[in-house]
Amino acid sequence: MLLANALTYFDQCCDPDALDIDLESLAAFEGPVLVTYGDLRPPFFKRIVELLVLIMPGASAEPIPGTAHDPQVTHPDSYVRAVEKLACGELA
Repeated sequence: MLLANALTYFDQCCDPDALDIDLESLAAFEGPVLVTYGDLRPPFFKRIVELLVLIMPGASAEPIPGTAHDPQVTHPDSYVRAVEKLACGELA
């Protein structure tokens, strides 16, 4: 899989705007948003999540315990529970 995606990853690394976040557009989005993150990620990821939730009016965050990268892939049951919490209005 890594080799299959190597050229795409390389292209992203060469794009000076690849990691830019358009905060203005995100702030204008008014729909519900669930930002999930793995609690085993380095601390700066949580700070990015906090920023996203702060600027998007309908956003909430939910950590997926025991996960790092791609919790929706590695822990799908926990991810589904987080989505269900949002759908049931249990997340602010």
